[in-house]
Amino acid sequence: MVKFGALKGRLFHLLTLIGLIIVTVLPVRLSVAAQSSSDSAWVVRSIKTAEFGIDRAKGLAYSPLADTLLILDENANAALVTMGEDNEGIQAIPEVQSDPANVAFDPQSNSLFALDRGKSELVQVKADNRGFPQVSSAATHFPLNAFGIRDPQGIAFDPASGRLFILDAANSQIVTVAPHPTLGFDADEAVRSQKLERISLQGLGLDQARGLAYNPGNGHLYVAQPAQGILYELTQDASLVSRTDIAALGILNPSAMTFAPSGDNTDDPNIYNLFILDSSTTQESTSSQVVELSLITPEALPAGTSMVSTSLVRVINTSKTAWNPSAPDTSGIDYWPLTGRLLISDSEVDEMSNYFTGKNVYESTLSGSLVKTCSTTNLSRSGFSNEPTGLAINPANNRIYFSDDDANKIHEVSLGSDNTYCTADDRVTSVNVGSVYNIQDAEDVAYGSNTLFVAGGDAAEVFIIPLGANGVLGGGDDGPMTHFDTAALGFRVLEGLGFNRDSGTLLLASAYSGNKYIGEATTAGRLLRAYDLSSYSITHREDVTFAPSSVNSSIKDFYISDRGIDNDSNSTENDGRVWEIKITGSTQTNTPTPTSTGGSTSTPTSTPSSTDSIFSDGFESGNFSGWTSSVTDAGDLSVTSAAALVGTRGMQAVIDDTNLIYLTDDHPNSEPRYRARFYFDPNSISMASGDSHRIFVAYAGTSTAVLRTEFRYSSGAYQIQFLVLNDSGSWQATGWVTISDTKHAIEINWQAANAVGANNGSLVLWVDGVQKPGLSGIDNDTRRIDRVRLGAIYGIDTGTRGTYYFDDFVSRRLSYIGP
Repeated sequence: MVKFGALKGRLFHLLTLIGLIIVTVLPVRLSVAAQSSSDSAWVVRSIKTAEFGIDRAKGLAYSPLADTLLILDENANAALVTMGEDNEGIQAIPEVQSDPANVAFDPQSNSLFALDRGKSELVQVKADNRGFPQVSSAATHFPLNAFGIRDPQGIAFDPASGRLFILDAANSQIVTVAPHPTLGFDADEAVRSQKLERISLQGLGLDQARGLAYNPGNGHLYVAQPAQGILYELTQDASLVSRTDIAALGILNPSAMTFAPSGDNTDDPNIYNLFILDSSTTQESTSSQVVELSLITPEALPAGTSMVSTSLVRVINTSKTAWNPSAPDTSGIDYWPLTGRLLISDSEVDEMSNYFTGKNVYESTLSGSLVKTCSTTNLSRSGFSNEPTGLAINPANNRIYFSDDDANKIHEVSLGSDNTYCTADDRVTSVNVGSVYNIQDAEDVAYGSNTLFVAGGDAAEVFIIPLGANGVLGGGDDGPMTHFDTAALGFRVLEGLGFNRDSGTLLLASAYSGNKYIGEATTAGRLLRAYDLSSYSITHREDVTFAPSSVNSSIKDFYISDRGIDNDSNSTENDGRVWEIKITGSTQTNTPTPTSTGGSTSTPTSTPSSTDSIFSDGFESGNFSGWTSSVTDAGDLSVTSAAALVGTRGMQAVIDDTNLIYLTDDHPNSEPRYRARFYFDPNSISMASGDSHRIFVAYAGTSTAVLRTEFRYSSGAYQIQFLVLNDSGSWQATGWVTISDTKHAIEINWQAANAVGANNGSLVLWVDGVQKPGLSGIDNDTRRIDRVRLGAIYGIDTGTRGTYYFDDFVSRRLSYIGP
């Protein structure tokens, strides 16, 4: 018979055991139930350690005071790399040689700490006043035997409290120690004063965990499991917050990690990104990399953004199978009106000795035939730029701008007196936009309206630099630099910029894999629309230009450079491409609304689709070949540089008699809606008061005018008026609009009524983007537009003599064009 006391004791032990089991099991079940898979992490950038003198890196730390990463190898060498990827040199730190994977900076003591597993001690190296380890001073050693750590695989600090975290992979735990005010990390004192805690990871299945980081933003801990390619986010009580598949992000062998402020110097300084040292190597590359991960879900396109459909025209192969010399990593691209060709740069070929011939700039036809090559460097890599990541052309003076993200410079190439690129009289001037404007990753450059636009790469910014009257970057009269963020618009890692000369808008290209579109935005940073690229296997969008189609010069297509596989991961890759993409859809969502001065309003857009576009000519070709026909009266109508209102050339009309001079365009095809915009400058032409004549006429068929523009001089001012023909044969007229004696953008939107008796035909008029009173309620359902003429078309008076200018004519079916 069992005595009650003994039974009670056994029962107590049984209940205690059950309680321990419950306590042990419950947190694991709660943690597992709470776990989630995170798809918000994305790669901001990859830093190749070999570029900074460390081939096979083993350790990683961040010094807040120096704002610098320390990338360590197994020989006690630490490459000092600023967050802007400037090389601060290599520093020998003997104390970390034995175990470079277990290093971290403690901002509280301004010290670098290294855990030596062989000696089971923690070594403290004080930093100097710049934040770099002061190796000339004696290090402090703290024995750690009392902690019982068997396999340390990473250390981290809480920067606010100085608390130390140590990942012990063998015991599947994180040991955390609060420093003593005077004894620091004395292990015996930490045990004695109960400053030591152990966070068990056994319930999470974290076998062979490696790397530890503390996130100051939320107090969470991060560890990696290389075998599974998973990054774990944990609370300090070991609850699982999220899991991220870092193998899918290309991180195959995480060995160390640390948190640091975002490399984007325009971000909130309280935003921290995770930097992971990936020590994986391949047959093609032995260099490790530091990958910056953002753990914030990337911004998507703003709600309501219109996605415009596109189709593929062609893929231009720039690799060794098509071009000789080849362009394995096509980067910058722009259309050159002077030559009618594409100019393309390669930012990486100089690093590939098996392909590099001293050439890294290529001139190509629109259909992809290599015509000419040049270089920003040479075989000895001693030219002005080894890394021409982007390029832009100023069509007014044919200067070429190359951006260099390594040097954070913009190089400007002037062609010299022969006006030919890549000849001995070319001159190069360079501006360090890193030091002048704090642009730390100048990935690309675009030119438009006497302004340079620089793509900020990792910063996801567009930097805007007005060039001033002399049109030269760094010429002494540049305007103040401004910038806008593109991350909020859905464009991370902004590597490509283009300028749409037809609409004065910017084209945005992001290298982030999720941004499978090209954006169009105003120069003030308002996103107008996006163009869908999801159907194409574009690996790495680098740059974009909007240029005449290779199959139909009357419309324009996107040309997008694709760098393909990075040569750092595959040194033998040769997969450069340029994609020609045609716009096939149209939309009027998220479009700018012009200033109204009365009458009906419209909702304009800025860039046409192929079905939207009818015809355009900026006269940059130097002739009228794009038009159906011309009546010039022995050269009174001509293309001259003096007439340039946009670009380098325009159309000059000399009125020296009453003979008519005009151009004809027959591209319209029974259009029920017709939009057109052209620039016009009276140029002080002499006109008797009351004299008027027609400068623009649209016809149904070949001879029935249905829309016309009158130009007159009255009461000491120039004026224009539009008239629309209705079904009864009567003309309905807008009021006269006074214009000054300078260039003006004149735009109309004519529309036939959509049914018999609907009487809803209309005409909307803008001058310089400002809407003027138009016409509505017109009965013109039978009217269509098949032909238009531009010039001095009808009614020239003997009192009118002199010269005026036209430029940049654009016609569309649907979308607003804008000044």
